[in-house]
Amino acid sequence: NKFITIKYEDLINNPEKKLKIICKFLNLQFERKMMEFYKYQNPKIKWHKNLKKPVDKKMISKWKKQLNYSDLNTIKKICGELGKKYKYNNKKINDKLTVFECFGIFIGWFRTELEMIFFKLPIQLRIIYFKIQKHYS
Repeated sequence: NKFITIKYEDLINNPEKKLKIICKFLNLQFERKMMEFYKYQNPKIKWHKNLKKPVDKKMISKWKKQLNYSDLNTIKKICGELGKKYKYNNKKINDKLTVFECFGIFIGWFRTELEMIFFKLPIQLRIIYFKIQKHYS
Protein backbone atom coordinates (compact mmCIF):
# COMPACT_ATOMS: atom_id res chain seq x y z
CA ASN A 1 0.00 0.00 0.00
CA LYS A 2 2.14 2.82 -1.31
CA PHE A 3 -0.72 5.07 -2.36
CA ILE A 4 -3.73 6.65 -0.78
CA THR A 5 -6.52 8.32 -2.69
CA ILE A 6 -8.38 11.20 -1.11
CA LYS A 7 -10.80 13.17 -3.22
CA TYR A 8 -10.58 16.94 -2.74
CA GLU A 9 -14.31 17.12 -2.07
CA ASP A 10 -14.03 14.49 0.68
CA LEU A 11 -11.11 16.31 2.28
CA ILE A 12 -12.99 19.62 2.28
CA ASN A 13 -16.27 18.10 3.52
CA ASN A 14 -14.64 16.14 6.33
CA PRO A 15 -11.12 17.50 6.83
CA GLU A 16 -10.40 16.08 10.28
CA LYS A 17 -11.49 12.55 9.38
CA LYS A 18 -9.53 12.57 6.12
CA LEU A 19 -6.47 14.14 7.72
CA LYS A 20 -6.48 11.37 10.34
CA ILE A 21 -6.58 8.80 7.52
CA ILE A 22 -3.65 10.55 5.81
CA CYS A 23 -1.67 10.71 9.07
CA LYS A 24 -2.27 7.03 9.72
CA PHE A 25 -1.17 6.17 6.18
CA LEU A 26 2.02 8.22 6.65
CA ASN A 27 2.55 6.77 10.13
CA LEU A 28 2.26 10.24 11.70
CA GLN A 29 0.46 11.31 14.83
CA PHE A 30 -2.57 13.48 14.17
CA GLU A 31 -2.36 16.77 16.03
CA ARG A 32 -5.34 19.04 16.57
CA LYS A 33 -3.40 22.11 15.44
CA MET A 34 -3.14 20.54 11.97
CA MET A 35 -6.73 21.66 11.56
CA GLU A 36 -5.59 25.24 12.21
CA PHE A 37 -2.93 25.26 9.48
CA TYR A 38 -4.10 28.66 8.27
CA LYS A 39 -2.91 30.32 11.50
CA TYR A 40 0.68 29.37 10.71
CA GLN A 41 0.84 30.30 7.03
CA ASN A 42 2.53 33.25 5.38
CA PRO A 43 2.12 32.58 1.66
CA LYS A 44 4.36 34.60 -0.63
CA ILE A 45 2.81 33.45 -3.89
CA LYS A 46 -0.50 34.91 -5.05
CA TRP A 47 -2.19 31.60 -5.84
CA HIS A 48 -1.41 30.32 -2.32
CA LYS A 49 -3.33 33.13 -0.60
CA ASN A 50 -6.16 30.84 0.55
CA LEU A 51 -3.71 28.99 2.78
CA LYS A 52 -4.29 31.81 5.29
CA LYS A 53 -7.96 30.86 5.57
CA PRO A 54 -9.74 27.92 7.19
CA VAL A 55 -11.18 25.16 4.99
CA ASP A 56 -14.14 26.54 3.06
CA LYS A 57 -16.74 24.15 1.62
CA LYS A 58 -17.71 26.77 -0.96
CA MET A 59 -14.35 26.13 -2.66
CA ILE A 60 -15.47 22.65 -3.76
CA SER A 61 -17.44 23.89 -6.75
CA LYS A 62 -15.54 27.10 -7.38
CA TRP A 63 -13.88 25.56 -10.45
CA LYS A 64 -17.29 25.10 -12.09
CA LYS A 65 -17.81 28.86 -12.06
CA GLN A 66 -14.26 29.92 -12.93
CA LEU A 67 -13.25 27.52 -15.71
CA ASN A 68 -14.57 28.15 -19.18
CA TYR A 69 -15.71 25.44 -21.60
CA SER A 70 -12.31 25.23 -23.26
CA ASP A 71 -10.55 24.74 -19.90
CA LEU A 72 -13.03 22.06 -18.84
CA ASN A 73 -12.65 20.38 -22.22
CA THR A 74 -8.86 20.28 -21.84
CA ILE A 75 -9.09 18.88 -18.31
CA LYS A 76 -11.50 16.16 -19.44
CA LYS A 77 -9.19 15.21 -22.31
CA ILE A 78 -6.19 14.89 -20.01
CA CYS A 79 -7.92 13.27 -17.04
CA GLY A 80 -10.70 11.40 -18.84
CA GLU A 81 -10.25 7.90 -17.41
CA LEU A 82 -9.48 9.15 -13.91
CA GLY A 83 -12.52 11.42 -14.12
CA LYS A 84 -14.68 8.39 -14.89
CA LYS A 85 -13.08 6.35 -12.12
CA TYR A 86 -13.77 9.03 -9.51
CA LYS A 87 -17.23 9.86 -10.88
CA TYR A 88 -16.57 13.33 -12.23
CA ASN A 89 -18.78 14.65 -15.01
CA ASN A 90 -17.89 12.92 -18.29
CA LYS A 91 -19.97 14.47 -21.08
CA LYS A 92 -18.94 13.66 -24.64
CA ILE A 93 -16.11 15.92 -25.81
CA ASN A 94 -13.69 16.20 -28.68
CA ASP A 95 -10.79 13.88 -27.79
CA LYS A 96 -8.09 15.78 -29.68
CA LEU A 97 -6.25 18.65 -28.04
CA THR A 98 -5.95 21.83 -30.05
CA VAL A 99 -2.58 23.51 -30.57
CA PHE A 100 -3.60 26.21 -28.09
CA GLU A 101 -4.54 23.63 -25.46
CA CYS A 102 -1.20 21.85 -25.94
CA PHE A 103 0.62 25.17 -25.60
CA GLY A 104 -1.34 25.98 -22.42
CA ILE A 105 -0.49 22.59 -20.95
CA PHE A 106 3.17 23.14 -21.78
CA ILE A 107 3.18 26.60 -20.18
CA GLY A 108 1.50 25.20 -17.04
CA TRP A 109 4.04 22.38 -16.84
CA PHE A 110 6.94 24.78 -17.41
CA ARG A 111 5.70 27.18 -14.71
CA THR A 112 5.37 24.29 -12.25
CA GLU A 113 8.91 23.12 -13.04
CA LEU A 114 10.27 26.63 -12.47
CA GLU A 115 8.44 26.86 -9.16
CA MET A 116 9.89 23.52 -8.04
CA ILE A 117 13.39 24.68 -8.98
CA PHE A 118 12.82 27.97 -7.15
CA PHE A 119 11.80 26.19 -3.93
CA LYS A 120 14.95 24.05 -4.07
CA LEU A 121 17.10 27.19 -3.91
CA PRO A 122 18.68 28.08 -0.58
CA ILE A 123 16.35 30.10 1.62
CA GLN A 124 18.67 33.12 1.51
CA LEU A 125 18.31 33.39 -2.28
CA ARG A 126 14.54 33.08 -2.06
CA ILE A 127 14.42 35.84 0.57
CA ILE A 128 16.49 38.10 -1.69
CA TYR A 129 14.13 37.35 -4.58
CA PHE A 130 11.05 38.28 -2.52
CA LYS A 131 12.69 41.49 -1.30
CA ILE A 132 13.53 42.51 -4.88
CA GLN A 133 10.02 41.59 -6.02
CA LYS A 134 8.48 43.62 -3.19
CA HIS A 135 10.72 46.59 -3.99
CA TYR A 136 9.63 46.67 -7.64
CA SER A 137 5.92 45.99 -7.04
